[in-house]
Amino acid sequence: MSTEGRVRAGSMSVGGLVPQLAGACGIVAAGSYLAQPLTARIAADLHLAPNLAGLIVTLSQIGYCLGLLFVSPLADRFENRRLLTIVLAASAASMLLAAFSPAGVWFLVAAAGIGVSSVAVQLIVAQAARLCDDASRGRVVGGVTSGLLWGILAAWPVANLLGDALGWRALFLLEAAAVLILVPWLRSVLPEWQPQTRMAYLEIAASLPWYWRRYGELRMRAAIQSLLFGVFSMTWTSLPVWLRDRYGFHATAIACFGLAGAAGALVVPLAGRLADRGRTSVTSIVAAAAVAASGLVMCFDPPWWMLLISVIGISGGVQASHVVSQRRVLALEPRAANRLNSLYVGGFFLGGAAGSALAMPLYRGHAAWVGIAGMLAGSLALVLAKSLRSS
Repeated sequence: MSTEGRVRAGSMSVGGLVPQLAGACGIVAAGSYLAQPLTARIAADLHLAPNLAGLIVTLSQIGYCLGLLFVSPLADRFENRRLLTIVLAASAASMLLAAFSPAGVWFLVAAAGIGVSSVAVQLIVAQAARLCDDASRGRVVGGVTSGLLWGILAAWPVANLLGDALGWRALFLLEAAAVLILVPWLRSVLPEWQPQTRMAYLEIAASLPWYWRRYGELRMRAAIQSLLFGVFSMTWTSLPVWLRDRYGFHATAIACFGLAGAAGALVVPLAGRLADRGRTSVTSIVAAAAVAASGLVMCFDPPWWMLLISVIGISGGVQASHVVSQRRVLALEPRAANRLNSLYVGGFFLGGAAGSALAMPLYRGHAAWVGIAGMLAGSLALVLAKSLRSS
């Protein structure tokens, strides 16, 4: 356990907290993805011009990047439980604004707020990593991160199903209620952690470029994960259209396919345990190879069940790589863990944004281009992972 701050014990052991923190991460992460499959419906209801509808997702992504740069590093300066409470309260407020938005401009403001406050998941992961020793850090980070992945992947089909049944406003109300329930619960079970640093906020923000230059492994792991997360985003962005156009799937079938594709999250705890046993490099290489192989399968217009296997391979490979990489990044310098994590996550999130932007242009050219791009990006990540092992 890090000694770079003062810890006051909470009411549970770290092992007992892992599944519950995973659930908390899943709830918060899901909130930032609820609008994605409902963009057209929300824009129509709020009379938002079609050319502005894409801003719903874009502003959420920009907000998340801003949160990583300007909110998450605050955890290296201020008491973490209090900071997490404030960020979750902001998340609930943003969800309520989205639910009651009278016009498109208010929903866009809410989308940006949801993005900024979704960095709460990174605060939870960093807090969990800080509370355990090196021997169990991979298992703990993997367990908590698996909840984050389940939340992201489940948000897509759940939003489709509940959006049809209850309406999109009710969906955001339910998410706000869930986040508000998390606030007092997390305050009761998480220990206090007060960083020892007395750096001013501007000094903390100014130190980000210095840490980026200092740690070559940070830059390399961010590059690897950027490539892999780009494949992940590209695949899941194009998947609904792919399933509808090429296999004739209707909305419910697409939602069920998405839930089945979330099975890739099952490998995340295993990846964490392998990292704890010193198998970080091997896990990174196998994960990148799984993504490249899955992309190759998608190049040949596979039957739907083979596409499902490929989607599971991509989801599992991307998240296994993320767990072992994040474990390494958080251990580079414990007193600056949140700043290092912000740089790492922000770096690979750019790859995800690029993958989302490329998905539909590539698919409209031919569905095989999505697979080809995935294979190439996965192969490059594999090369980088091998070079990192030999360095």
